[in-house]
Amino acid sequence: MPVQKARPRYLAFRVIAEKPVSQLEVFNAILRAVLSLHGEYGLASANIHLIDFDSEKNSGIIKCNHKAVPLLRSSIVTITQIAGKPAIVSATRVSGTVKRLRQKLSTK
Repeated sequence: MPVQKARPRYLAFRVIAEKPVSQLEVFNAILRAVLSLHGEYGLASANIHLIDFDSEKNSGIIKCNHKAVPLLRSSIVTITQIAGKPAIVSATRVSGTVKRLRQKLSTK
């Protein structure tokens, strides 16, 4: 039986916070949200990586498994605090390649 190749998806997100947040704080908040909502198995199967985070624009890109996009979107909206600071995180777009996602975001 052939093994199915993993198909990554890239999810753009935006952080709305009163105080500035760092890349590490945002990534930890996302991981904690996925862990609390979907457990260790959901977190491991999602294969989440933070690709880029712009602290000036408070936006970033996350890489995950193609089957984990709904899981990641549902987890992201549950974030109410990042490192003890009130914050909201929302997913804006999804794409199959980073290049195409950046093109979509620049034309927006």
